[in-house]
Amino acid sequence: TIGGTMITTTLSLLLLAVIVSMAKGEADAYFWVKMFVSIAIFGFVVMVLFPKLADRFLKYTEDSILQYIFVLAMVFLGGFLAELSGLEPIIGAFMVGLALNRFIPRISPLMNRLDFVGNALFIPFFLIGVGMLIDLRVVFSGFDTLIAAFVMSIVATFSKYLAAVVTQRK
Repeated sequence: TIGGTMITTTLSLLLLAVIVSMAKGEADAYFWVKMFVSIAIFGFVVMVLFPKLADRFLKYTEDSILQYIFVLAMVFLGGFLAELSGLEPIIGAFMVGLALNRFIPRISPLMNRLDFVGNALFIPFFLIGVGMLIDLRVVFSGFDTLIAAFVMSIVATFSKYLAAVVTQRK
């Protein structure tokens, strides 16, 4: 389920970037080439270079506070690089989490700190930010909007279920 959710969430945010560009009238051939190249560079930096840097840093640094600051800096840098690539910053943070998760033991002071800050600060602020973007008057402005919201909810739920089924372990 988690694997399927990761795939569908990442693809939906990528699709959102494409839709925003199309709405602005920027979806020409240059847009597609630029997006492909920037995402490829972003993916290489985060999934190849970040782990190498993290391996060296976390292996040779004993100070748990420095390790924590390093991981947070990598998350913010990943978000910044994602935004430069035309993606949502949360994709960058998510990708950094995927790239660095093997270097941080599940039961460790560093993971404990990261869990606390993520659950106490980042997730609530993200949800507050998303909530502030939604205009409820638009949602309830007409029957067509409610139908679109209902259909989108059904499609999102079904696609997550389908992704979970495809990625399940047997």
